[in-house]
Amino acid sequence: MPELCGSTAGDYVAARVTNTCAVMHIGNSTRDSRSRIGRGIRCESPRNRAPVKPARRDSFMENKMAGKDWFYAFIKRYSKLSIRKPEATNKARATPFNKTNIANNLHLSVEGINYAKQNRIIMLSFPPHCSHQLRPLDRIVYGPFQLIFFHGLGDTGHGWASSMGAVRSPHVKVICPTAPTMPVTLNAGFRMPSWFDLRTLDSSGPEDEEGIRTAAQVVHSLIAEEVAAGIPTTHIVLGGFSQGGALAMYSALTFPEPLAGIIALSAWLPLHQKFPAEAIGNRNTPLLQCHGDCDPIVPYRWGQMTASLLKQFMTQTEFKTYRGMMHTSSEEEMRDIKKFIEKVLKP
Repeated sequence: MPELCGSTAGDYVAARVTNTCAVMHIGNSTRDSRSRIGRGIRCESPRNRAPVKPARRDSFMENKMAGKDWFYAFIKRYSKLSIRKPEATNKARATPFNKTNIANNLHLSVEGINYAKQNRIIMLSFPPHCSHQLRPLDRIVYGPFQLIFFHGLGDTGHGWASSMGAVRSPHVKVICPTAPTMPVTLNAGFRMPSWFDLRTLDSSGPEDEEGIRTAAQVVHSLIAEEVAAGIPTTHIVLGGFSQGGALAMYSALTFPEPLAGIIALSAWLPLHQKFPAEAIGNRNTPLLQCHGDCDPIVPYRWGQMTASLLKQFMTQTEFKTYRGMMHTSSEEEMRDIKKFIEKVLKP
């Protein structure tokens, strides 16, 4: 450390702090920062102080933006940083980004990333198993595209999180909310996770109109939260299985803004007598409807009736039948979902 004016302990500490800040944040190497300190505040004696020389210009001083010189300084400063060649990986080896990983492994909080986005700060990171390629951190964590998927009666969001995570693209964020617990008439009033009450398996029977509309409002509020976070509605897909698929279809058709797509698995359209009159939006949104022809819970004919109704006022519907499949999913169905997501959520 160069000799400082007055040679006091305070001056020495100030120089150390300046040096540390330069190394950590400004992008200078230790040698550069020491040189700047020497040129800027070293002097012959307290009474014969040398003139302060201006620091050399850099990309931030010129353009108010970090340039190649800052990046080179970063690489030089962290010489042990591994930048390996790309290699084949599988799902088991992948480490997904989530709130836990951000907080514990990356030492970054979601709030910190949001702050960076709001202030137009681009935070770069090496994504998992792609360390040869720098990507914006907010794109990795959140993804510019969203899939909101709703589970069936008695299930939870965790039940479909892994399946949807397996078929999503790297740039797609999956949200699998869990329904509130409530008494279900169809199941003798037992309390279980349910988006709305189910009263009968008869297509012409009574429905929980108030509960269905309330659940749709919850879905619309979820979409509004994503829009507030910077995701346009055209980058959002609604999907679900069974009761969740029914909710996804109803919510999409009663939502005025255009969505990217709709996925309905082993589902039906609630309050179907009120359509197409209540379809105030997403008539031109791509819809993938899947159903097993051996479904004992939501009969296959319900799926067929729903598909026939939707074709009367929607322009991009696709109904897929899976031979021998009951009220569940299959590998073939998952492949079709993956293709659909890749088609409607292109980066």
